[in-house]
Amino acid sequence: MTQRILVTGAAGGLATLVRPLLACPGRVLRLLDIAPIPAPGPAEETVQASVADLDALRTACTQVDAVVHLGGLSTEHPGEQILDVNIKRHLLGAGGGEARRGTASAAREQQPRGRLPP
Repeated sequence: MTQRILVTGAAGGLATLVRPLLACPGRVLRLLDIAPIPAPGPAEETVQASVADLDALRTACTQVDAVVHLGGLSTEHPGEQILDVNIKRHLLGAGGGEARRGTASAAREQQPRGRLPP
């Protein structure tokens, strides 16, 4: 049975370091970022969308076993934009019950929920 993990912010620096650690036989990484994702591997699916796009997030969360949430604004932006992307439209509300096994987030306000099985 194939395991599918959604990784948000997949084109970013942290996700680029984490992707090889998450890769293993029987696992597909669904990579979501507003920026193009360079050189996706054979067991990687790409979704070019913003974490602020609730419809895109709902679609990306379909049939995933876990979410590693690394997406959001990490540099200086206007306060309202940071509030909108990083807080108001947080990924955990988009799963709609689809990502049931666990969600790990790099966001300060969110504690990891669950562990990724090997």
